[in-house]
Amino acid sequence: MGHRAAACLVIDRARFVVYVDHRPVAPTRVEFDILDFLARNSHRVVPYAELLQDVIHSTSRVDTSLIRVHVCNLRRKLGPAAALLRTVPGRGLILERGSETERGRRAAINAELATT
Repeated sequence: MGHRAAACLVIDRARFVVYVDHRPVAPTRVEFDILDFLARNSHRVVPYAELLQDVIHSTSRVDTSLIRVHVCNLRRKLGPAAALLRTVPGRGLILERGSETERGRRAAINAELATT
């Protein structure tokens, strides 16, 4: 089975624009902020509670569904680059770096899980 190359994802923080394979994508401000936060923390799994606190500015556990809705909409807009945005069940989200191998990504996630 062949490997499919990950889509090119570029976040232009100055213009609040996201590009997937050199085509602009129009996320909402909250979707952009979630993606940007995950990109700045791409070395680790980001818990939903942290996204709520630092992006949505809420501490209510009920609001985790709000994050999930925004992420679902964002994935739809990202098209092929949505594969870079992974849910780690029971933990949170991670934006994978396109250049990492599958083994490297899994090792990083497993290491993150082991430290908690």
